[in-house]
Amino acid sequence: MPTAIVIVNKASGGHNAGAESAAALLSDVGIKARVLTGPVRDQIRKSRRAAEDLVVVDGGDGTISAAIAAHAGTDRPVGILPAGTMNLLASDNHLPIDRRAAAAVIAAGHVKPLHAGRMGNRLFLHSAFTGLPARIGMHRENFRGRMGLFTKARLAVHALSTLRRDPTLSLTSEEGAALTGPTFVVAVGGFGGPMLPTPERTDIASGQLTALALKAEDAADLARLAVRGVFSTLADDASVETLTFTNAALRAPRSHVYAMMDGESVLLRVPAPIAIVPDAAWLLAPAAP
Repeated sequence: MPTAIVIVNKASGGHNAGAESAAALLSDVGIKARVLTGPVRDQIRKSRRAAEDLVVVDGGDGTISAAIAAHAGTDRPVGILPAGTMNLLASDNHLPIDRRAAAAVIAAGHVKPLHAGRMGNRLFLHSAFTGLPARIGMHRENFRGRMGLFTKARLAVHALSTLRRDPTLSLTSEEGAALTGPTFVVAVGGFGGPMLPTPERTDIASGQLTALALKAEDAADLARLAVRGVFSTLADDASVETLTFTNAALRAPRSHVYAMMDGESVLLRVPAPIAIVPDAAWLLAPAAP
């Protein structure tokens, strides 16, 4: 019987909604699970020393990304039991959002290489944001589980009133191509669909990163970009610039900027290198058709 060490984030969106336990799900598909407890950071550290055959992450995108990054460069495959609000990593890698079906995928044992991006000294598996999305994400984390209508309205007002505070950043590839703007979206692969409410990616196995530079100076600009984001025409906007690259550097007039990487807020020291990391880890995923 295969064995798994399980990292669980009890604060993830799915667990707030009463998700079924990882131990029961994995036992039903013939995997003996040892579920870790305590702070997620401590669980990830313990998982690196564990002797089990598999690592299973029961949480949202931030927890999954951190756990996979901690096991990057090893041969031990990582499985996902989606329990987040967005579950971007699961969706983009064709993993079922249904947790019972996801457990069955883990038990099947098919693995695929997973590319990652590196910004500064942090890996991200899906996307990284600077500027307004990073600030909104940081506040969302502070209010996790308490995001009522009033709180959402407060965040919207705060976002609009502080729009001009974000510094102008620059992203320059090793070939010399450059983007400038207060807000960047950098994805592993490319953008293949709507950006809102969640970014959809394409070409995730291409071995490249794609960056969008967004410039919104007032509420009208923000509304226009939001509408384009919903209808997959964001890159067509005259204020949006796009760059595909493998290595670049992010610079700012400050020593640090906030970034949101796979849903987790990070205080990033700049200038910061940004690079693709091919075959960073091995993911338990559905077999290729």
